Amino acid sequence: MCVCVCVCVCGKAFVHMARLERERAEVQQKREEEARRRHREHITRVKKMLEAAFDGDTAEINTLLKEVSQPLQCKLAALYHRRSSTWN
Repeated sequence: MCVCVCVCVCGKAFVHMARLERERAEVQQKREEEARRRHREHITRVKKMLEAAFDGDTAEINTLLKEVSQPLQCKLAALYHRRSSTWN
């Protein structure tokens, strides 16, 4: 009777550990995919910027700069909000 209970508990613990490990691996994979996606987008923007600079296309340069500056402004605003709320 005791051996049967021990095997059952150990089996459940193993299944739980395997599930946790799989979830950790999935989270890590999502992080890596996101990093690769951001890197590809960065490379694409750099190429577009270089081509626009070479061609003298100021409209394209301004478009690319606006595209990049908007997320940065949001991040800066969030950072400022976080810091100001912790200082009060």
